Amino acid sequence: MMPKQPLKNAKLAGPKNHKYMSSYPADHWLKKIRDYSEKEWAHMPTPFSKDALKYIGKNSRILELGTGTGQDAIWFSSQGMNVTATDAQDTFFSAIEQKANDQKLTLALKIQNVTDTFDFKDNEFDLVYAHLVIHYFDDNEMTQIITEIQRVLKPNGIVAVLVNSTKDPEYSSELATNGIITNGNVKKRYFSVETLEQQFGNFTTLLLDDKGNTVKDDLIGNGGLIRYIGRSNG
Repeated sequence: MMPKQPLKNAKLAGPKNHKYMSSYPADHWLKKIRDYSEKEWAHMPTPFSKDALKYIGKNSRILELGTGTGQDAIWFSSQGMNVTATDAQDTFFSAIEQKANDQKLTLALKIQNVTDTFDFKDNEFDLVYAHLVIHYFDDNEMTQIITEIQRVLKPNGIVAVLVNSTKDPEYSSELATNGIITNGNVKKRYFSVETLEQQFGNFTTLLLDDKGNTVKDDLIGNGGLIRYIGRSNG
């Protein structure tokens, strides 16, 4: 299992009051990722990473948004991909580097907040991949994120995202505004197949359903996340 890293010195993207994961306070997100990292399945490649890889060739350039513990970045690299893994904080970067070194793999790690302009050139990647990352944002933030995704993708490049579903037991249409449920300083967005496809209007849909799942879901017999894979029309 990947060694655990101390969180007290974790660096966040930008200054201390930087807008971090939309309305999520930094301490909340640090606790979530710390708790997640302690699970054995947090260091296994996710089912969705294997779905995404079907749409690109060997030696493709992949940009991962919100890498977390790096489980998918490590697996992509092991499959011969050129991987750049990003996160809004570097909490697990040293652990990811160590695991990559142990497996004689190479990948790049970079601090990047998804709601900021991406610090990459135009037409740089074959795949932009986001696993349970972009379901915290309102329409304006989503437009910014998707515009940046399309900018850094090569012509006919692929985007692959997995997000929360309105079929989730936590979701309540009575409490939600435009799919967003706010609880104090924390907000979380839920999509239907239709509302997620609307966000990616400048892409050609290749895969769209509510059959997504995680490693944890496989273990407990849960699922129902929204899978979207599309090809850039830019």
